[in-house]
Amino acid sequence: MAVELSPIRVNAVSPGFIERFSNDIERYEAIESLGSNIPLKRLGTHKEVAESYLYLMKSKYTTGSVLTVDGGELSA
Repeated sequence: MAVELSPIRVNAVSPGFIERFSNDIERYEAIESLGSNIPLKRLGTHKEVAESYLYLMKSKYTTGSVLTVDGGELSA
């Protein structure tokens, strides 16, 4: 798509598991336990994903990229 829409830049963010707060304690604990299987040993935050979007918006020379924000989950 980046080639077809050039010179318009086309990028994407692919987030992994992101922490989510819940009033349901059991559900919250189940979601939090997912973090122990990720190389960084924690879930990502909304702020960390937002920083990825900001990077792609600011980088004028980046196009056709998918930025994976997953704490190393895919490389494990």
